[in-house]
Amino acid sequence: MTRTGGSAEQVTVQYQTTDGGRGGNPATGNGVDYTTTTVGVLTFLNGVVSQTIVVPTKADTLLEGPRRSRSRSRLRAAGRASERFADAVVTIVDDETPRLQFATASYTVAEATGSATLTVQRVGPATAQNTVQYSLAGVTATGGGVDFDSTGGTLTFAPTITSRTIIVPITKDTINEPAETFTVTLANPTGGAILGALSATTVTITDDDPAGTVQFSQLSYAVVEGSTATITVTRTGNGRAGVGQLRHEQRDRHRARRLHCRRRDVHVPGGRDDEDVHRADRQRRAHRRQRIR
Repeated sequence: MTRTGGSAEQVTVQYQTTDGGRGGNPATGNGVDYTTTTVGVLTFLNGVVSQTIVVPTKADTLLEGPRRSRSRSRLRAAGRASERFADAVVTIVDDETPRLQFATASYTVAEATGSATLTVQRVGPATAQNTVQYSLAGVTATGGGVDFDSTGGTLTFAPTITSRTIIVPITKDTINEPAETFTVTLANPTGGAILGALSATTVTITDDDPAGTVQFSQLSYAVVEGSTATITVTRTGNGRAGVGQLRHEQRDRHRARRLHCRRRDVHVPGGRDDEDVHRADRQRRAHRRQRIR
């Protein structure tokens, strides 16, 4: 039990347990299903915001299904006349009732595997036949065969059978993409069974389509002065698995040019060394000055 809205004074809480609650099949106190508390008291000292009520339950061998009891509390604030009531319903889950649930809360499957195998367990008695429905929904993955087959179905647990599997087909593609997820949820158990704690699970599909590797087709190139050098960049691996982007730099002594390329062939203009260019410029300027004179 928690206290909100301030904790600056002492507060006492009286509580009691009673049979029943919302819905049918009430629990029976007096040691039959649980230990009855006629009147209990919790004291919240100054600064204390949480206290615990302990209700012992009794184990038996009867197939009874879930039963409910109710705990009612009366709040008294020290030095105040006002009172408030609050109810909490406690459901006793019968350990003789079959519980249907997933074996784990999450699964991971590689896209190349082609399918995901999920295990559903029956915990508790396995003497009768139980069924449970399951449905699939995409989170970041897309159903309908795009990333996975989202067709649901029904599992049947015959007597003595304690586990069944769900096989979900996974679609193999050539797209480079992040991991994607979908959920599988159990519903509508029959034959006296109930859903267990893990009534849903999340499946993560990991991608197996790398974008590839880009590199020069050879280590060195030669070009005749004054012509154009054609430098080929190749991508190896899965060439269809996404858009690759190559950044390269061409530098000289006075400037650095950067550009983004989405082509395989990168054309780099050829030319002379900077010192040769400056020397030729000086000679041309000197020649023009002589002609002017």
